Amino acid sequence: MTNEETKKFIAEHAADDTAQLSLQRHRYPDVDVAFAVQQIEGRRKAVHKLPALAANTDFVFPPKLNLEQASSELTADYKARRFAERKTVIDITGGLGIDSLYFARYAKKVVYIEQNHELFEIAKHNFKALGLNNIECVCGNSEEVLPNLPVTADLIYADPARRDENNRKMVSLADCTPDIVSLLPKLFQVAPQVLIKASPMLDITLAQRQLGCVSETAVVSVRNECKEVLFLCGGEKGQGIVCADIDAEGSLRVFVPTAEELASMPPCTEKLCRYLYDPGVSVVKANVCNALALRYGLAKLHHANRLLTSDRLVDDFLGRVFEVRGEVRLSVKEVREALPQGKANVVCRSFPQTADELRKKLKLADGGDDFLFATTLWNDKKTGISCNKL
Repeated sequence: MTNEETKKFIAEHAADDTAQLSLQRHRYPDVDVAFAVQQIEGRRKAVHKLPALAANTDFVFPPKLNLEQASSELTADYKARRFAERKTVIDITGGLGIDSLYFARYAKKVVYIEQNHELFEIAKHNFKALGLNNIECVCGNSEEVLPNLPVTADLIYADPARRDENNRKMVSLADCTPDIVSLLPKLFQVAPQVLIKASPMLDITLAQRQLGCVSETAVVSVRNECKEVLFLCGGEKGQGIVCADIDAEGSLRVFVPTAEELASMPPCTEKLCRYLYDPGVSVVKANVCNALALRYGLAKLHHANRLLTSDRLVDDFLGRVFEVRGEVRLSVKEVREALPQGKANVVCRSFPQTADELRKKLKLADGGDDFLFATTLWNDKKTGISCNKL
């Protein structure tokens, strides 16, 4: 798919203006400049999302939209490790094939299905370039292909397209392509379990109700940014709710609340303690902040507030931990006394103003090492908490 001349061109012009390269394509008659530009732009975009693949000169990148829709290396590896014991996996929405190639590192066999011929050829090339010989590639519509596959699977993986024909983002599972809710009965004829990747904007409760057979719901974040919501449907009992956060080095922190923790309520405190805890986005998205508080014996600042506090330091907390310097009245004078540098990271939790609005009101610059939380205490008092991140 790439000859040596094109590879050389991509390497030599990796930092160049791609718009200018496209305009000057007549200067390079032996190079497919349009393809080379796609590769240069793809590698630039993939540096953080797909670092290992971006560094591989044999790996071919698809058009921009297809690259945006692909899983990251970190989230693909999480899914592959989570279901590593599955011997045969069918990926019915193959796309660029990132999930397929990671599943293939653990599964005995992976069947990759993709109906877009250009994407299919790119993925097929990449699998070969990476030496993955246990992936069977099938070009076609998954609904038509599945009944004729001479193989059954342990797991079917689906990442429905979340854009319509006008490139508008779709959130509901029923609005995605394929309509995975309607397709589920057919999928269960091929495999006992189906793993569905959904938008991080999705209403989890609604999706669970639509699917009707969810045994595990996982919310996956990378560097405390929510990236995927995964639903495991059918088969054996799953883990219920899983909150997972992956840091930049690939280290994983997981919180799996128990039924007892989900059914209970942590106490509210009338005292601001030494440490302040801000649950991670995966915990917040899964709506299990109360369970996390109970796990570590933390108290809430307010019954409707996700901020937690304790005099005890929790090392493996899934979220951010701060050491409290003190409570601050949210006036320009008192904030300036508490923050003499005149700048801070302002965070609003259960507070009527946004961080930008409050920062402007208090005449604070953004950034620095100091944090100012604006929040509501147990007695409905609106206040500020000055602290530093641990």
